[in-house]
Amino acid sequence: MNKRYFHRGLLCLVLAPAAFACVFGSTPAAEDRPAEDVTASPAATNISPTPTIPPSTPTRSPTATPLAPITIVNEACANLVLETLDAAQQKCGERAEGSVCLAGNPVEVVPTSADFTQPGDTLPLESLQLLHTGQVDLTENAWGAALIRLPAQANGASGSLMLVGDVTLNTVAGADPPSFWVNTSSNPPQCPGAPNALILNTPEEKILALTINGVSLSAEGATAVISATLDGEMTVMVLSGSVTAVAQDVSQTVEIGQMISLTLGGDNALEAVAPPTEPTIFDTEQIEFVPFHVIHSPIEILSGQRWTNTGIQLQTGQVYMIIAAGLMKTVDTLPWSSPTGHSAADCAAAGRSDWDCRCRTLPEWGTCTLSEVPSMTLVGRIGGVQPFIVGAGGVFTAKVDGELELGPNDNYFDDNLATYHAIVVVLGSEMP
Repeated sequence: MNKRYFHRGLLCLVLAPAAFACVFGSTPAAEDRPAEDVTASPAATNISPTPTIPPSTPTRSPTATPLAPITIVNEACANLVLETLDAAQQKCGERAEGSVCLAGNPVEVVPTSADFTQPGDTLPLESLQLLHTGQVDLTENAWGAALIRLPAQANGASGSLMLVGDVTLNTVAGADPPSFWVNTSSNPPQCPGAPNALILNTPEEKILALTINGVSLSAEGATAVISATLDGEMTVMVLSGSVTAVAQDVSQTVEIGQMISLTLGGDNALEAVAPPTEPTIFDTEQIEFVPFHVIHSPIEILSGQRWTNTGIQLQTGQVYMIIAAGLMKTVDTLPWSSPTGHSAADCAAAGRSDWDCRCRTLPEWGTCTLSEVPSMTLVGRIGGVQPFIVGAGGVFTAKVDGELELGPNDNYFDDNLATYHAIVVVLGSEMP
């Protein structure tokens, strides 16, 4: 950490370009700062400056990477998020089916229980009438979170619901399959790293049935993010597997990377009063802070090494999708980053200049995976050649054969903290 003054700075198939990011480092003193017209260096020490193999994804030039929207995640927020999610995994991960586990306060339950106050405490789902988790409050160092293990169904299917942030869930007594009324707050949290969300996860081998806000859902091997606002709309974004939604006698099947929406109203302002829309592609940046890794088993991308092997072998022409989320950090003195990185506004908020937002390959600081590209942006490569920007993810086409690797864009890795998580799915072959 003390060796250097400076520290680093979609769908792209035929759909839409992914939005990418900017991350920053500490600014060198004026007398130590090199000229700002530094020539971009090779992406890595073992890669030729002029590779003969074409890049394995987007045609977007790394030097043209736009800055991300404001995504400031401060120290207090990041620490609270990481502590809460660690508690959810460590204390709620193995709870029995048909139970509700407290992962983070504040949480309100009806009927009230004196035995449901600390992370790891559980209640039987069958006795629950209402569960409300609280929005992040940095003043109180609080972020509500709870994990519901749904009871096994007749076909052996089971699943989980995770509530984080300002979410209210009412149960429908005696409903089979289970039925819930759900409201997720549309109020922006104090920091984007602690969103308000309901996450559904089901195993691959069985189809789980449940009803949310009058919408019949059938989920198979699915990880989905659900939001619903009073007299607003309900959205279902599918991160893996598929979900079929039925409302107003209309059925829509939502595949990975797609979303649907439904208009809500009625007497309780949460009932689906219109059929689901046709599935559309969602922007992966919408879920870059959603902690799907707690109830899903994604790929863990380590911050302390240049590349993490995904174990996924790709062939030329294969189309695959990446969905990434999480927090990482370069050194203690710098702010946290999501896979899309930070914006120029984040740099300014941290007392840094735009010059600090990009990783720069220089002899005294090391080799960036992608020089002149925002530091800590999630990057990838296939077969060990020509790294490319991943950011929060998107759809890509492999131009070479080989294993997919993912990692943070950086030039020095020993002082990095935390992890990103990614879901990678091979979608098929490129259309002719």
